Amino acid sequence: MVMTPVSQRGNGGAKATPKSVRISATTPPTGGGGGDDDASDTLVPDVLEVLNENGVNLDKETGEALQKVLRSHTLRTQGLARGRDISRLAVRERNAKIGELQARVTALEAELETQKAVIANLNWQKETGQFD
Repeated sequence: MVMTPVSQRGNGGAKATPKSVRISATTPPTGGGGGDDDASDTLVPDVLEVLNENGVNLDKETGEALQKVLRSHTLRTQGLARGRDISRLAVRERNAKIGELQARVTALEAELETQKAVIANLNWQKETGQFD
């Protein structure tokens, strides 16, 4: 089944199929990309290729609108992925800081126990009159 978009014309409401325009499966880069999201950058060409392979012909306006929607979705998805990665990095940094602070607390508690033992020993020596 071949699907083609149709539009209403002003003359009697007759349906007319727009002139077929082959949309290129390769689209120009949208700029600003760092190249780290190549998998997401293939959404527009992949969708257009599937449409063309299945005989779906879009007029120029519809094709451009579809590409705009797909690019918008791709950018949104890339933004979510970057946000997720930033959040994961922040969690890793926070966990590392927690580990450092826990180690410091353990060291300080050990130092406190050592000082308590020294004080107890000095008090014992004072009470018994045994000074080294």
